[in-house]
Amino acid sequence: MFKLLDLLFYLVKLISEKPISSFFLTLLSIFIYNIIFVEKHLITITKTDYSKKTISRFNNEYKDIWGDGVTFVINNSGKNLILESVTYKSNSNMFNEGEDQKTIIPPQKNKVQVLHEKCNYILSTPPKTMKSKNSSTKKYWLHRE
Repeated sequence: MFKLLDLLFYLVKLISEKPISSFFLTLLSIFIYNIIFVEKHLITITKTDYSKKTISRFNNEYKDIWGDGVTFVINNSGKNLILESVTYKSNSNMFNEGEDQKTIIPPQKNKVQVLHEKCNYILSTPPKTMKSKNSSTKKYWLHRE
């Protein structure tokens, strides 16, 4: 704990004395965070259930598709999966079905398919209302057809 505080005080001192150093330190921190700490999810859907696994950039099995998406899905359910957007509006907080976007994910045994959105609800119905600080909030629902 004390070493962390010492490091923090050193960084504050460095920033106040040398602003250009703080700029490069900030850029380096952002770069390191994006390389090391960003994780994505692999969701495997079966006929009866699903599993969700966290994967990192250093997982060699997914390095070829890492930059292509946010979530990876293996559809072993034998049925089409649907990734559907769900929009909540702040003024009514009602589940808005009129503006939904849908993506069909066909069953392809043990094949990883790339999604460009994070799945917020997996095989469970999203809530009808949600409090939102923004004018609208979009979430994504992955379910069977």
